[in-house]
Amino acid sequence: MIPLLAASLTPAGLEGPLRGIHTLDSGSDGQIFQLVENSASHLKVEQQPAPTFIRHVNNLKELASSEVVGPDESPAISPASPGPENSTALQGEAKVSRPSPLSDLSDFCTTAYEYWEEQIVADEPAYSPARFPHGHYEMGFALVDAVPADGLVELQNRLKAARGTKHSGWPPFLELQIDGWEPYARDNFIEAWTGRRVSGKQTKESVFSDFWRVSAGGQLYTIRGYVENNTWMNGPRYSPGKALDFDFPIAQIVEGILFARRLAKSFERVKGIAVRGRFTGLEGRSLLFPTSPIGVLWKSNYISRSRSVDIPVKQVTLAQVQDQDALAKVILELLKGFYARFNFYKLSLGEVQRVIGKLGRF
Repeated sequence: MIPLLAASLTPAGLEGPLRGIHTLDSGSDGQIFQLVENSASHLKVEQQPAPTFIRHVNNLKELASSEVVGPDESPAISPASPGPENSTALQGEAKVSRPSPLSDLSDFCTTAYEYWEEQIVADEPAYSPARFPHGHYEMGFALVDAVPADGLVELQNRLKAARGTKHSGWPPFLELQIDGWEPYARDNFIEAWTGRRVSGKQTKESVFSDFWRVSAGGQLYTIRGYVENNTWMNGPRYSPGKALDFDFPIAQIVEGILFARRLAKSFERVKGIAVRGRFTGLEGRSLLFPTSPIGVLWKSNYISRSRSVDIPVKQVTLAQVQDQDALAKVILELLKGFYARFNFYKLSLGEVQRVIGKLGRF
């Protein structure tokens, strides 16, 4: 059985044995593709290329977004006089509401995470760096109302162009020219996993074990470990899972948004960028603050008692992203709740502006 949810039903609404079965949502492209893939695997048949059934995926999504109609009810139809322009409505087809870009992004990220967990790292040992045993962070972005790229070749070219500007040595959605770590095409996505075991090249650090996925429609997801978990950071002052550089969350979210902005330049009709984030492995971590121009860190009393924090899904305009001061205000709204988990630390606009200024060319 593969339960397929529709009409706003959530897993929490299921009863009995169904609660113990992993469900898929028919309102999400990624989860419908997952349904096809799972079905092909169970039936032991060859899966056809995604373009051959994409129209059926769209039809299913449209049907799934309709409200549930009871046995004695019928879809609501706006009153209209008979005529050719109303013939569709008179045939009993109600106008369906489509999922919002924010809910679509949440679905996309959830599906990507589940694929990473169930397929990418399923065979990795429990404490493999690729599994992020001391926690990880996720970022998701969506180009709102973007016209999809014409295939994965075109999407790959657009991603290459967006990588032209770098703000750090290990930017999001990076492309490594190493066999096994380079981006690859899968279904209707471009993906990469730099934690893959490659002879003579296996990384031993979580921060270098990225998994990312980008869709032709302009949805992006990435998952990565913390730099503070790495072996070269270990010492008498703290150990993996016990520290978090104060600047790190701000810098990562900003760099991801700036990448999405550059990618948006190659898409038509983009109305904004939806942003989503999640940080895990936070319980017992202390914020570390820079105390000198050379970046010496000291341990603070700002300690998190939360295991994980979800960054609220928010849509920002391209104008906000293009202006440093406006972007700083957006980041403050996104992350003030995150920093408050560290013993009520109050994030200031000036601190956000300082971190943005360190990223260099804007």
